[in-house]
Amino acid sequence: MAKEFYKIVFRYDLLDYYDHAPNDNEIAKDLIAKSKSDFEEVETPEYGDILLINLQGIPCHIAIYLSPSTILHTVKGSGCLVDRYSRWTKMVRSIHRVKR
Repeated sequence: MAKEFYKIVFRYDLLDYYDHAPNDNEIAKDLIAKSKSDFEEVETPEYGDILLINLQGIPCHIAIYLSPSTILHTVKGSGCLVDRYSRWTKMVRSIHRVKR
């Protein structure tokens, strides 16, 4: 989802970090960890920033910040959806901006 978003919106190709999504809760954490040179951690989100989100205390979900009220993320069985940011703010572990 993030790769497609960046290609369409910013005309920027994020690297392929996986041939396919692993079936473990480390995917989001690994995406950020394996691509430190591509991202910088920031304090305040801006349009297009990637949010690393804790689910059940584990940093295992990513979303794209759209506005102070909305994010874009995927939900198993539902695909991509725009959601209320307020539902997730307490679970945001870190905010990452792609270096372009």
